[in-house]
Amino acid sequence: MWMESTLLFGVLMITTISLVHSEVTCTLPWKSVHRGCYMFNKKVATWEEARQVCQDEGGYLASMSSKLEAVKVLLNIHPLIRTASMKHWWLGLSLNKTIAKWKWEDGSDLQTNVIAWKPGEPNNSLRDERCGEMNIQGRLNDQKCNTLNPFICEQYPPTFPPPTTTAATFDDTSRSDVEITAMLRESTSKSQVHTVKTTTFFNLNKTFTVGYIQGRTISSQNTTKSASKMSTEGKSLQDNDTSMYTEGVATNNLQTEESTVRPSNIVKTTFRSPFQHEKTTKEESHMGDLSHSSSKPQENLSVSTWVGDGQVGRFFCEPVKAYDISWPIATKGEVVSRPCMVGSGFATWICDRNTAEWKEMPNVDECVSKDIEKILQQRVKSPEDVSQLTADLVDILSGGDRTVADIVTTTRVFKYIPSIHVQDEQAFRNLAQDTISIGSLLVKQTMDSSDLSSADKKRAASVILSAVEDAASKLLDSVDKPTAFQTKSHTILAMFHVLDSTSATDLKFNSDDGDAEFFIPQYLIKHYSKNGLTKVVFMKHSNAADLLPVPDMNYIILRDILSASIFGFDVRNLRDPITFTMKLEHSRLSGSPIATPHCSFWNFSKGEVGDWSQEGCSLKDLNNTHVTCQCDHLTNFAILMDVSGVELGYEHVLSLTFISYIGCVISIIFLATSWLTFQCLGSLQCERNSIHKNLVFCLFVAEVIFVIGVGRTQQKVACAAIALLLHFFFLSAFTWMLMEGIHIGIMLVQVFDAAKSRLKYYYLVGYGAPVVVVGVTATTDFTAYGTDKYCWLKTQNWFIWSFAGPVALVLFVNAMVLFYSMTMVCKHSAYVFSKIGHSQEHSGHGFKEPWLLRSYWV
Repeated sequence: MWMESTLLFGVLMITTISLVHSEVTCTLPWKSVHRGCYMFNKKVATWEEARQVCQDEGGYLASMSSKLEAVKVLLNIHPLIRTASMKHWWLGLSLNKTIAKWKWEDGSDLQTNVIAWKPGEPNNSLRDERCGEMNIQGRLNDQKCNTLNPFICEQYPPTFPPPTTTAATFDDTSRSDVEITAMLRESTSKSQVHTVKTTTFFNLNKTFTVGYIQGRTISSQNTTKSASKMSTEGKSLQDNDTSMYTEGVATNNLQTEESTVRPSNIVKTTFRSPFQHEKTTKEESHMGDLSHSSSKPQENLSVSTWVGDGQVGRFFCEPVKAYDISWPIATKGEVVSRPCMVGSGFATWICDRNTAEWKEMPNVDECVSKDIEKILQQRVKSPEDVSQLTADLVDILSGGDRTVADIVTTTRVFKYIPSIHVQDEQAFRNLAQDTISIGSLLVKQTMDSSDLSSADKKRAASVILSAVEDAASKLLDSVDKPTAFQTKSHTILAMFHVLDSTSATDLKFNSDDGDAEFFIPQYLIKHYSKNGLTKVVFMKHSNAADLLPVPDMNYIILRDILSASIFGFDVRNLRDPITFTMKLEHSRLSGSPIATPHCSFWNFSKGEVGDWSQEGCSLKDLNNTHVTCQCDHLTNFAILMDVSGVELGYEHVLSLTFISYIGCVISIIFLATSWLTFQCLGSLQCERNSIHKNLVFCLFVAEVIFVIGVGRTQQKVACAAIALLLHFFFLSAFTWMLMEGIHIGIMLVQVFDAAKSRLKYYYLVGYGAPVVVVGVTATTDFTAYGTDKYCWLKTQNWFIWSFAGPVALVLFVNAMVLFYSMTMVCKHSAYVFSKIGHSQEHSGHGFKEPWLLRSYWV
């Protein structure tokens, strides 16, 4: 038995090695490169056209997963270059604006340590640069997707020669001895077998493999002793990678072994070929359907995972963390269930059948807290019930931070409110006030919550915005005579107008603070009427734009969102557009030539929960204080300000970088000379000289680190370490400037020289204070160190003030020292003037040095 097992194990090892090192065979027009099949198409096309051509040929735009792959692809490009138009080639790289990440066509994230960006890229210099191209030096550049470039296609799964044997299935968990539970079979089929990606459930010691043979789907299951040894990337083997790959067994009668190690949190795993698209055929009966169950399952969770060619985003919804829950990859039209983070229930979400995106919002009813659940169970049948509901919500939501499930589920109360028919105008006003109060309360709770991620705040804000607008508009259904009134809460101003369409004129809304104005033309009021009445709702959401950010850092949003709707109508494609005006409240934007306004609206149909769009909107007027826009539809509007200014060209960036480095090198040489001078000349040894030596030392080290490492952004950890060291040494330099200011101040007030040295205290503050500041910054958020372009502090979340704040303090203290010394010079007699004059000289140096240092830093 032992010898038989050893022999079979040896055969398996040889078979595995032969499969891994087997040559890839490709058919024209595909070419074997690295471990895959590639097509280098010299015909120029847009990015979308190139992707379609690759798909028509049975492949996809190429993705780079290893340095060796990128180098070999690049070597195949060079012989093809004949004209200037072939210097850039399309790859399967594009910007996912929803999550602000560059992703490959296979669904993986871009790794800049595999293939790097050109210096200064991506910069979106031409606007809307969402597609990735590679130049002949092997560097990436962001480019507009309608640019014409040649392109590179990749065919995966690659085609291997048919193996004569296949890997067996092992189960070492059911018996003490290693026993072979699946016999080796000899393949008699001449069909090509495609090895596709392998998905590993790392915590379940299981992997599943799917193969496609003549349009049929087969599957096999392998149970390994350590799932962490299995590779989750089946497109290509990484360099020096020891991951194992298994291949599906090409048999008509597929046998699946059930492991005794059964996952308790996965009930069903479904596999589907992306090449079948959305067609349902009889061949789907061959699909491997692996079902596992335990005798006492602890959870009833359905997770559907595909292990195919990695085309996440076209056939499958991407894995995402949303609503405090991690959602796995899912097929189109699939309902995915996941356990709640709070409570013992489950949340479900549907992967959209048409777009392969997570749409609408998941059902998170079972994830809400108990007190919110009680609120939702209240009966709302009268205005008094709504008032009581509002009071209860105020008490509950004011009690502390809430989960995103609590917030978005609470918006369901807006569905009940419009069904209440009021009898008089006062009751209607009270109902409207309660509605706006609930919406404002939810917005404030979302804004103030420290537990919600920015992505979940965006989701909650989008849901609240839609629910409040819908409820406020439907409230007017019960009003049957002309009226007008307004109501206001903490974050929302609402104006309700019911107009007689036969005698209506142009309608203009003005916010009470004068910051916003909305104009609806007369013809619109007459055209969109019902029973002679036009019912209009206008709302201004103060500061709500902060919850709906723009992924592009070059844009900021004016704080308010304006909303307008006409009950009973979806108003769009207007002949004469509506107009709205907003004030430029940011002083740095008022009259600024580099801030370009973009008239925008929140498009609920874009992405998962919506996104900003400029379709149908245009700029009408702009002055130093206000922006006026016009749009051909009614919805939620805001103004995005492009503050990026004019982007410097690559040549200018290169020239400025060269000048900076030359200046730093010269500075390093003189700093080293200064330190040697201070160190070697005995006549200069004193406390002030020691301060100068430490100042020069800190500047010298900081500039050496700056020259060597400020641009090394490819390695994130190393870049963060460089940024941290720069932060420390530059802070130390400014702190020693502060020590000199304090030292000069002491000299001015001290009549006799002190016998006891103060140098140890200077050292303690000169290096101790920067250690504290850097330590607090790194402990608060270590990711604050290192940006996409430079190894320095990020400007988000005010972390830059951990450097700018201490610098401002140094400048302020030294300015006070100068003022004090000048005052003493003016007051003292000629008897002490010479001594004070000597101190004045020191103080002048102490004041000038930090300003020179500051100028150098700028």
